[in-house]
Amino acid sequence: MMTTRKDIIRYAYGARPIDSYLRKLNNSSERYYHFLHHLSRNLNGLFVVLGVNEAVCCAHICSANNDVHVVGVDYTRTDLADDVADKFGNFTYVIDISLGSIALQVIDKFVNDIGKISAVLFDTTHTYDQVIGEYYHLKKYLLNGAVLIFDDVHAAEDDVLRAVNEIPGEYISLDYLHHSLGFGVKLYG
Repeated sequence: MMTTRKDIIRYAYGARPIDSYLRKLNNSSERYYHFLHHLSRNLNGLFVVLGVNEAVCCAHICSANNDVHVVGVDYTRTDLADDVADKFGNFTYVIDISLGSIALQVIDKFVNDIGKISAVLFDTTHTYDQVIGEYYHLKKYLLNGAVLIFDDVHAAEDDVLRAVNEIPGEYISLDYLHHSLGFGVKLYG
């Protein structure tokens, strides 16, 4: 089943996860984490997170649905991300630059094993070049109807938003989920 604009809006207003592990995580009260949790309940397959940081978002995604496998990519290792990787069998933590050769090999392996990507969270360096480059690298792996999620769209004087505007599809602004720097979604295909 393909995710629709109406679904995205409904998930944005969805219930908060009640898992006690999630409540303990740093900043887990951020509304966009709850959106990711609710969204992932309704997905299958592969969810790629570019810019894991402490993997709080990955924990919310993994805890919602065992049928979603999360491949999280970041260039640094943190104790909290290691803890999330230990807790959730549907999370693979890749230490590499965004879409470096190791990350691309891991993503390629999971696409071959599981199928195309159903969702991507773009949350790396927040520049036009980075976001547009990540999109074009992953484009061939995306399912028709894949959910493209963009964090911090207003960072660096709307540099991310400029890239988002060049990616085909209707943009759904969800800035109210992440007031400081913005948040939004596009549906691929």
